[in-house]
Amino acid sequence: MLGVLVVFVVAGCGGGGASSSVAHNHAPKPGGPPEEIVSDPGRPPRPEPQRLARSCGPRQLVVSHEGGANGVMSTYHAVFSVFNLSERACSTAGFPKLFALRIDGRPIEGPAADGTSGYEASGGAINIAGRRSAAFQVNWSAGVYPPGRCGPRIVAGYRVVLPGTRLAQTVPYPNFEHCTGVAARGSLAVGVLEPSPELVTRHLVAPPLEEAKPDERLPGCDPSDLVVWQGMDYPGGVGLGTSYGHLEVANLSGRPCKLSGVPHMVAVELRGRPVGPPVGRRGSMPTADGSPPVRVARIGAHGSALFTFSVGEVLNYGAHGCDYEYAAGFDVTLPGSSRAQYVPAPVRRCLHSHGPQVSVGPIE
Repeated sequence: MLGVLVVFVVAGCGGGGASSSVAHNHAPKPGGPPEEIVSDPGRPPRPEPQRLARSCGPRQLVVSHEGGANGVMSTYHAVFSVFNLSERACSTAGFPKLFALRIDGRPIEGPAADGTSGYEASGGAINIAGRRSAAFQVNWSAGVYPPGRCGPRIVAGYRVVLPGTRLAQTVPYPNFEHCTGVAARGSLAVGVLEPSPELVTRHLVAPPLEEAKPDERLPGCDPSDLVVWQGMDYPGGVGLGTSYGHLEVANLSGRPCKLSGVPHMVAVELRGRPVGPPVGRRGSMPTADGSPPVRVARIGAHGSALFTFSVGEVLNYGAHGCDYEYAAGFDVTLPGSSRAQYVPAPVRRCLHSHGPQVSVGPIE
């Protein structure tokens, strides 16, 4: 979505989000004879052993999620990204601790069991290069149980504690097909940290922009029903040194509502402290699908709206760029709300830029 500025992981299309439907090294003994290398065209070459970097610090890694989930054999699979904010590589290993959360932040299910049904590496320590990502997979059961046995609940996101840390990170990820009944108990599972899978770009069609009609007399959206998250993989764009991305607003309630205005955004680090100058606010932004913007968005039951933000390239501020630091994400306060929602989305922030380097537009 934001090219090199914002780090997103695509996890398929379905199973999550407001429009949901439903991846041994052998070394010779010291002093022993060299190994005989036998050519085997059916096997990939053995990877070179790597030297492990220093262990990752507790506030060095940001957990985020973008996209939906793939469904296989009545199970949903979603990939979460773990981004290294530092310029230096670090090492980590093991299974994150993970809980599914209600919209009020209380756990619905968890901690997740260790080990998923997808492919996983051996579970050994891995290096995460500076300003690069690792990943882990999360599984949960689809609604395939007899009536009354599934106990479907709306999940607003996940709480994640990475191995070797005590810092709990909240990752917003709304999904409406998460079984929590007795039959599905214990089906929530988390995979081991491993190198990120190959990036597959799947630009999806943005949710249709629908203007609220005065004669429908829709109520304003209750902020407690709305979750802001990275959303699906909608096309962003780059032009004249500026990249564009989108955040999605999901309506977790069972009734439509209307929302308008420009969100308030603050780029923050993992402690919640602001990074860089204030985020600018603009009256208009390019829409995700190029259509004319709407003045008042109608968000259907379990539907969604978008808003666009722009990020100026650091080299816009001179031949050597600006002094910058990576923010972990944004605190977003929706129009009509007094509560900020944290959305992980690592992004470069100029620390002393003239004018807003990051700007946000209206709900569309």
